[in-house]
Amino acid sequence: SKEFRDAIDGSLVAQLDVHPKFIQAIEAALGRNLHAIILKDANVVSEIIGHLKEKKLGHAALLIPKLTAAAPQSAQKVLPTHALAWAADKVRAPKPLEALVTRLLGDVVIFAELEHALECKKVEPALAMATLTGEYVSREGIVFTGGSEVRAASLLERKAQIADLAKEEAALTKERDSVNATRDDAKTALETASRLRGELSEI
Repeated sequence: SKEFRDAIDGSLVAQLDVHPKFIQAIEAALGRNLHAIILKDANVVSEIIGHLKEKKLGHAALLIPKLTAAAPQSAQKVLPTHALAWAADKVRAPKPLEALVTRLLGDVVIFAELEHALECKKVEPALAMATLTGEYVSREGIVFTGGSEVRAASLLERKAQIADLAKEEAALTKERDSVNATRDDAKTALETASRLRGELSEI
């Protein structure tokens, strides 16, 4: 709504950078939190909720970074057997959102296979697990299935694709500039040689 535009600072998903290999795992681990709307202050929360109810616009997740406490340091240091990474290590977030991301993902481990995640859950019940294909085992032990084979590209995937295209464009631009410089040097050398020939022919 236009009346709340100045109070909104974008969405959480738009602020995160994730390596393409781990996107589905991070999406599974964050769940609905991924679509939270970031608010600049807490004063408009009640107004926004009232507006959503009045207009019957459904649910919304509202995030206020200032109210996000830093996550306590986890005693878990060693990556479990067969695990690929800690989920929090595969997400880059702006400074104001780092505490939230750490709290949401601090005890989530990423596996390649669900079988290994389930094995880990038996010996590390306090942890949650996500797989590269989007399965998620919650801290409570509930297993959520992965995404569909025909799922549309998510915003995180589009961001990764844009980043790759930007790198490719930068490389092509650099190559083009190098070719142009070489062409200009050759043109200058040719013009110099032609001038010298002309001067010699006059002698």
